[in-house]
Amino acid sequence: MLTTILIALSIIVLVTEVGLFVCHVVSLVVSFVSLHGTFKRKKDQSIHHGVSIIKPLLGVDGQVEVNLESFFQLDYEIDRFEILLCVESKEDPVIPVVRRLQEKYPNVSSQLFIGATNVGLNPKINNMVRAVAAAKCPWLWIADSGIYAQPYSLQEMVRCVAPEIGLIHQLPLVTNARNFASYVNQTYFCSTHARAILVSHPLDLRCINGMSCMIRKGALEQIGGLEKFSPYVAEDFFLVKAILDKGWKATMSSAPALQNHGRVSLRWFCSRVVRWTRLRFTMLTILTLLEPFTEMVPLGVAVAFSVHYLWKFPFWIALAIHVAWWWISDFALIHRLLHKYPSCKSFYMILPYWFRQLTALPVFLFALSSRNVYWGKQRYKLLFNGKAVSIYEDASRRLSKT
Repeated sequence: MLTTILIALSIIVLVTEVGLFVCHVVSLVVSFVSLHGTFKRKKDQSIHHGVSIIKPLLGVDGQVEVNLESFFQLDYEIDRFEILLCVESKEDPVIPVVRRLQEKYPNVSSQLFIGATNVGLNPKINNMVRAVAAAKCPWLWIADSGIYAQPYSLQEMVRCVAPEIGLIHQLPLVTNARNFASYVNQTYFCSTHARAILVSHPLDLRCINGMSCMIRKGALEQIGGLEKFSPYVAEDFFLVKAILDKGWKATMSSAPALQNHGRVSLRWFCSRVVRWTRLRFTMLTILTLLEPFTEMVPLGVAVAFSVHYLWKFPFWIALAIHVAWWWISDFALIHRLLHKYPSCKSFYMILPYWFRQLTALPVFLFALSSRNVYWGKQRYKLLFNGKAVSIYEDASRRLSKT
């Protein structure tokens, strides 16, 4: 009986290995087909869709002004977009930054909304509802404060507009690594995270990151508006699900979203991964429990054990073969995603890459030890229906959601 079970498990592991090899290949192919290929430096006069850019802001880090200014510098018809900036409190230090940019770019239509509207638990939605209600354009581009917009980003997103499209998202990348922790962050987003999104794209699966998304305003109104998703911490997951359930399609822009964070530490990176893992665990419990077997090291050990058990193949040689093909395919994808950005050097990612791979399982196990997450000024306990309850936490201990 035990022998039968071990044989069955070994076969399942090997099938998983083959399946993930296919996913690696597919992600690389999709990156060539769908990314970086259609950029045009000049404005396309045929593009005329109006876009309201919603920017939820909280505090100041070293790059917030650079990120905000990039939206004022978009290469798009000046009368076809507006920037709506949202701040929770009149004491927020980002307000002078916003005022300074509004004075510097008076020809760009922009408006600052100060003060959140309490419609539910989610502080990001509370911060944005007034701006969304005031938006004049049929498309809403919601972009986090840590996103840097390339001049052609809006053009490329608008090229995806079609009658059946309700949501356009961007692949989030990191291109400005400055220290070891930021390189760890970069390798994660340009390999593991990117692969999941790239593989899901041609299959129309619901794997979309909410850092930068453009939503059809009519589709948002059809599903009840932003307020409907205020009970959720992972509002982007449920918002996307609701839009697709109404029959709308989602697609990915050829221009990636560039994350540009001022302060990056290993604790900050791990806190992001832990928070996202806990969110997935409460929404997609079974799939989340299988996640370790989509990582290089846990799957490699399982594969090496399986081939040794089935065919007496040397354990360490099998593990070395697995690690070699995984590493080569990951760095091929990293090179493909970052080749347009000369400042990105693959050589500097080698040690951070291995750090991320070797710590993936411990971080995952730590994430499963609790259902509490930090977000903004508050701490939340996640419920298994995707919702959360607020737990008071002193602001000095918070870890911001970025």
